[in-house]
Amino acid sequence: MSSSLSNSTQLTTTLLPPEILFFGYFMGVIEIITHPIIICISLINLSILITSNILHPNLWLLLIFQSSIISTFEIQRWTMVLLKFTGGDIFRPGDQILQDISLFTNMARNIIGHILLIERMLANFMVRKYENWRRPYFSCFSLLILFLFSTLNVLTNGKSWNTTLINLVSNSFLLFCSSFEFLIIGSIGVKNLKKYKKLLPNTEDYSLSEKYQLTENIRTSKQLAPVFICHLINNLFYTILTYFVYFNIATKPSYTQSLLLCCSVCFYFDI
Repeated sequence: MSSSLSNSTQLTTTLLPPEILFFGYFMGVIEIITHPIIICISLINLSILITSNILHPNLWLLLIFQSSIISTFEIQRWTMVLLKFTGGDIFRPGDQILQDISLFTNMARNIIGHILLIERMLANFMVRKYENWRRPYFSCFSLLILFLFSTLNVLTNGKSWNTTLINLVSNSFLLFCSSFEFLIIGSIGVKNLKKYKKLLPNTEDYSLSEKYQLTENIRTSKQLAPVFICHLINNLFYTILTYFVYFNIATKPSYTQSLLLCCSVCFYFDI
């Protein structure tokens, strides 16, 4: 089963009230300004990561991939919004190739957050040995699964504004996972902080690698907490959008404006 809003979205821009159109173009202007800034930050972050040798190989490889995906997403999104402006229709879905890139990078970016959480959990539960495991087998295997899953999601997705059962299930599953991840990453930070304070009076009982792994767990949990909040918000809006399209809710006039606002806010949290 699949549903399409291709025809309805082509008609809505002529029927939308001025305030909705203004909001859409306002969000578009924000994206036009913001995306180049994020692209520069992502590329700088990527260059720093490439030359870094202090992170664990698993974490290093995952962060490299994450920065690359973010840069790719931001470039395609900026191109898509620019084409919306030049085409005179801010609510047009965009060219199919850009939609496919967006679908792949957005899915990959959300999945990489879950993989990062699992990697941090491994570092937390195996704090005495993890630092000595220098081969990134976990990251390589996880990224392979991520690539296959994201590609499958693109291949099973139809044309503009189509969604399938696989899209519905995958987005719902990601929303379910992200609902718990913020609490998990927070608990990892709190647990390691307590453990670190406990070892301070007895530092001779702990190896240097174990001390370093504890401090890395504390630092990365603080850095990743805002990321998981954004993932939760992003997954929430995309799941709402998927349900709207799949169950033809948005074809009803009373829900059309809600769908378009959902799209705008969803892309805002993608920034």
